[in-house]
Amino acid sequence: MNKRIEELAKQAYLEGGDEVRTGRKTSMEKFAKLIVKECAEICTDPYHLGDAGTGDGFGITAADKRCAELIKKYFGVE
Repeated sequence: MNKRIEELAKQAYLEGGDEVRTGRKTSMEKFAKLIVKECAEICTDPYHLGDAGTGDGFGITAADKRCAELIKKYFGVE
């Protein structure tokens, strides 16, 4: 498993509360939300935009911001 996915899984488990720790409920929803948020943030992260070949990485456009908003809205994540 990807190192970042492992970190998000651990975070979801830790933030899931007592229900998760006692095994009555999984933290899958929290885990999914963390992944969606991370994906949306990539749209407006200068480091990632630079790596994607969109220039120097500092030219975040309205389209980049809109993309992030749409990803979160599509998955119902704030």
